[in-house]
Amino acid sequence: MDIRRLRQFLVVADELNFSRAAARLHLSQPALSQLVHALEAELGGALFERHARGVTLSQAGVVFKDEAFDLVTRFDQALARTRRVTHGDAGRLHIGFNELSGQHRIFAESIQRFRTEFPDVALEIIPLTAHDTSGFVGVLNVSGPVNRFTAQVASSCLVVLSLVARKVTTSLGGFQA
Repeated sequence: MDIRRLRQFLVVADELNFSRAAARLHLSQPALSQLVHALEAELGGALFERHARGVTLSQAGVVFKDEAFDLVTRFDQALARTRRVTHGDAGRLHIGFNELSGQHRIFAESIQRFRTEFPDVALEIIPLTAHDTSGFVGVLNVSGPVNRFTAQVASSCLVVLSLVARKVTTSLGGFQA
C-alpha cells in the first residue's frame, strides 16, 4: 500500500461513484475498480457496499476513510515542511553573540525583521561568554541552513559587529589583535 492508493481510495470515497472518481483520477473505471479490489484484498474486507444505484462506504470503509485522510494530510504536511526547511524557509537558526554586539539597536531590529519575514524559522539567540569569545571584540556565530535568510541575518549582525569594533578600537587607540 502506498500514498497514491490512499489518495485514489479517498477520491472514490468522496465521489461514491467509480465513474466520476475515475474521471477525476484520469483512470479508466475498470482500472480503478481493480485498484479498489486489490486494496480491499490487502485489508481483508470490503470498503464499499455495492448497490445497483451506486456505492456506499461500509463500516470498515468509514473508518479507513478517516484514517487514510489523516495519513494523507500528515504526509502532505511533512512534504511541505521538509521542502520549506530544504529551501531555508523553515528550520532552526542559532545565533551566538557577545555582550557588546547584542546591545546595539541594529542587532535587535535585524532579529525582529527576520522573525517577521521568516516566521517558520526558529531563531535561537545565544549569548556568548568572555570565554567563548576569548579576546575578540565582536563575535557572531551563525549555524543553521546556509541560504539567503541566514545571510540576511548574518550581514545585519556583522554591521553591528563592525560598529562595535570601530567604537572599541577608537576608544583603545587602535585595533589590537
